[in-house]
Amino acid sequence: MTELRSTYLVQRLKTPYKGNADNPFNFGGGLLRGGMNEEAYRALNQIFTFDYMGSAEFEFGAVPKAIEAIAKGFAEGNGVTGQIVIDGVPVYYLTHKNVEKETMKRIGDLAKDPYITKIRLKEWTAFDDAIAARNGKMKDARRIPFGMECIGWIELDNCFMFFVDKEAFEKFKEMVES
Repeated sequence: MTELRSTYLVQRLKTPYKGNADNPFNFGGGLLRGGMNEEAYRALNQIFTFDYMGSAEFEFGAVPKAIEAIAKGFAEGNGVTGQIVIDGVPVYYLTHKNVEKETMKRIGDLAKDPYITKIRLKEWTAFDDAIAARNGKMKDARRIPFGMECIGWIELDNCFMFFVDKEAFEKFKEMVES
């Protein structure tokens, strides 16, 4: 992997809540637990919960495939982590070392208006709301709770993750590094 492909699928990750690992609708009518085994699914749901994305592309194994690729990269010594700041908000990422600079740029682009960056996504990421809710620039106060619930994302086309929640980032990083 030396260059990123176009980004189309980005899975939202939200704060975990009591019983979230038992929600049979996180991945709609697709594969049970999105195709993950129960043990892995329950472990991940201690860190974050998968937001229902509303499209079949997220329901039939794309999410576990990306997580497995990230874990494999770390197991092989090719995974890197870092932090960038977007509009005053720290964003923590995990990616392959060969595409780290491109990953940082892509995360920055995902925070911008898609008409400017020309990134066409299948579903809304709510990354802009997560940033605005955390830096006090949310124009519609009714959207703050949803923005605060969004804590991370898995970019499924290039297999990298990013978080605005440092604790969730640290817990996931610990999981893939062990």
